[in-house]
Amino acid sequence: MKIIVVLSFVACAAAINVKQCDSDNPIDDLNNRIQIDNCNKRGCRVKKDSFLKVSMKFTPAENIKGLKNHVTADILGAKLPFVGVDGEDACSHVFDKDGKKLPNCDLKAGQDYFYNDSFEILKIYPSIQTTVHWALVSPDNKNVLCFEVPVTIAS
Repeated sequence: MKIIVVLSFVACAAAINVKQCDSDNPIDDLNNRIQIDNCNKRGCRVKKDSFLKVSMKFTPAENIKGLKNHVTADILGAKLPFVGVDGEDACSHVFDKDGKKLPNCDLKAGQDYFYNDSFEILKIYPSIQTTVHWALVSPDNKNVLCFEVPVTIAS
């Protein structure tokens, strides 16, 4: 089952066109490392009061003991946090290359890890086209993985 999850991740990941944002760890093959439900090469379309699944494959450049989400949307020029996701601990959603949940958040430099999460698109979010900025951030505020993707939030 775990191998199927990894293989389906690799097969579906190329359907998205994400943009690298400022990162302390630039990634050449970023589009092959990100999978987001309801997305294609033009962006993502999500509905309020639904859940969005996000999967990322990342490889830290240095050892890390902790990871947080930093997720914002550009609304009228202001970067507003995604309530319930931004600032949340990401460690409970990190798995090793074999699909095993990590007992702690000691991530080793050069090793591949997978982040898998699902979060609610709240009813309070505005119906809007925006750019979502998503980063996995180390305790010293370095972006381990960072991307931007166009998103349409619909009723």
